[in-house]
Parts: sequence; C-alpha cells; structure tokens
Amino acid sequence: MHEWESPDYEPTLPVTEKSNPLTRDIDRASANCIVRMLQACDAQMFQEETEATYQRLLSGQVVKTVMEVAKRVELILKAPQDSLVVLSGCGTSGRLAFLMASGFNRELRRLNQSLVYSYIIAGGDRALFSSQEAPEDSPKLGMLSLKKVCEGKKHVLFIGISCGLSAPFVAGQLDFCLQHPEVYTPVLVGFNPIDRARDEHIPGCTFTFRSVVQRMQELTKSQVAFLINPAVGSEAISGSSRMKGGSATKILLEVVLSAAHAATFTNTPSHTSKHGAVKHS
Repeated sequence: MHEWESPDYEPTLPVTEKSNPLTRDIDRASANCIVRMLQACDAQMFQEETEATYQRLLSGQVVKTVMEVAKRVELILKAPQDSLVVLSGCGTSGRLAFLMASGFNRELRRLNQSLVYSYIIAGGDRALFSSQEAPEDSPKLGMLSLKKVCEGKKHVLFIGISCGLSAPFVAGQLDFCLQHPEVYTPVLVGFNPIDRARDEHIPGCTFTFRSVVQRMQELTKSQVAFLINPAVGSEAISGSSRMKGGSATKILLEVVLSAAHAATFTNTPSHTSKHGAVKHS
C-alpha cells in the first residue's frame, strides 16, 4: 500500500486533494529531481490494484466499464440518426471534452460519416482560453446547456468529467440525465471513490454531487448509468487535477472512443493519432 492510500494519511481529504509524498520537497528540488518526481507521480497511474488499494486505471472492473461504454458509443456510430455523444466538463476537463469531440468528429468527417460528438464546457467557448469559474458552480447552467445541445435528439450518451467528483455544473447535468432515462445514458469520469465525492449542499438544489453519484451507482447494475472512477494517486502539486487527472481523463476517453471506432469501421485497420483522433490506413 502506498502512503497516500492509507486511511490514516490526510484522512479528511479526497484522494485527488491529498499531497503526494513523492513530491514533498519539490519546492527545494533541482530541475532534474523535479522531472524525476513528476515522472514517478505519473507512473502511479498505471500501478496494479491490490486487495488493500482502491480500484486503479488498469483494474478489471474499470476496463470492463470502459468497454461497456465503448459499446454504447459504437451503437450510436452505427445508427447516428437522432443520436449524440456529449462530453462535458469544467476548466481543463471541458477543454479535454472539446479536444476529444473535435478530433473524433474530424475523423468521422474524413470517413464521410455523420458527426455524433458534441462538447460542453462551463462558461462556453471563452473558457477554452481563460478561466470562467462562476458557471462551474451552477448546476442549472449545466442542465440548460445540455438541454440546448441535445434538443431534438432521441438517444444521448452523456459523458460528464469531474476529476474530484465535485463540479456542480456536471452534477446538474447528471441529475438531468437521471430524470430522463428514456433519452440519456449518463457516464461519469473522475478519480475519487464514491464516498469521497463532494457532499456539500449546492444552493438551489435538493442534491449533492455524492447523492447523484450514489443514484448512478445503483443504476450501474442494470447499465442504465456508468461510473469510471479509478484512483490514480494524489497529484504532484496538491489538488491540481489538470495534471494526472487530466492525463488519465485523456487516456480513458481515447480508449473509449478509439475502441468504438475500431469496432464500427472494421474494413480498414486503425490507430490513434497523437491528437486523439482515430486514423485509418
């Protein structure tokens, strides 16, 4: 068991907010040492699960869920009419949603296929370039933005990204999906165990992020909702989830979408480009 996994190590903090023992002296380290520290922190993402640890990026249940979500994307790719895959998040998570949606749409365009991906970022496209923090705290804005993007659609796979399982904007979207299961299948990507999801009251709401996740957890049994929440270890700089959390998000989304494309477009071999889109040769 690694120190950050111990229940006695910074017990009041979620995994994503804990300090990382590997970088305890990073402020006094040389440039070479800093690089080695960052490399060691990144390597924690790929450590295998043991009985004493949280589920990890390569854990069997995580891999199984990733492939189940990929099958849902595949169904939309094969029958795109009135269907949509929406990726959403705040800050860096929203920028990754934009990167994935635009990259994989570009590949669909190249293949003369219907475009099925859309993205939402809290604060709109301005947030792609500068911080827009106020919208991140509004579940109502999250819900309204999702309704607008999905207007007229009959089947929507919604992938909400919140590294700390904490963003009210995403919580509002997930709650909306749960209220309309005839249209929406919600997927949550984050890196805390469920009992560490934010449980603070959200003004104007009857739910917390944790209560939304708990409802989703019940629905995972019937695959009405999906949770992808491996622990990838505390960040090199405490709480900066755009680092390891961002990398893990990109890895997971690329695997999901690339697997779906490979299964759908089987006439030619495919591989993933460095920009995140599937390329066929």
